[in-house]
Parts: sequence; structure tokens; C-alpha cells
Amino acid sequence: MVSFALIAKDHVGSDLFADNSMRRQQQNELDIRVIIGNPPYSAGQTSANDNNQNLAYPQLDARIEQTY
Repeated sequence: MVSFALIAKDHVGSDLFADNSMRRQQQNELDIRVIIGNPPYSAGQTSANDNNQNLAYPQLDARIEQTY
């Protein structure tokens, strides 16, 4: 699972995986700051047919817009 997806409020399977849900909650409460300077591997895609689309992270993008 991509860690950015963990910020979503309604995470699928939260009830089924109690240990993971506890770890996820603890991880979300940490004050972690990261600066990413390397583009994703799919940034060089030249065509939609390359089947290498970038993933969308609307909550992350919104938070970055608010912060910077």
C-alpha cells in the first residue's frame, strides 16, 4: 500500500485488520516532515499507452497547496 493513501479517512479494511489500523493511527499521529526532490519513476511517460500513469493524491496535493 502506498503510504500517502493512509491519510484517507475511510480506509478500506480498517475493521478487518485491527493491528494494521492501530499502526496506521500511530503513524498518522507522528510529526514527520519530508521534502521530496526526486520525480516519480512514471514522470517520463510519453504516452498514456505506456501504462505507467502517475497516482493521484488529492488530500496530499491540497495540503501542499495550503502549506506552500
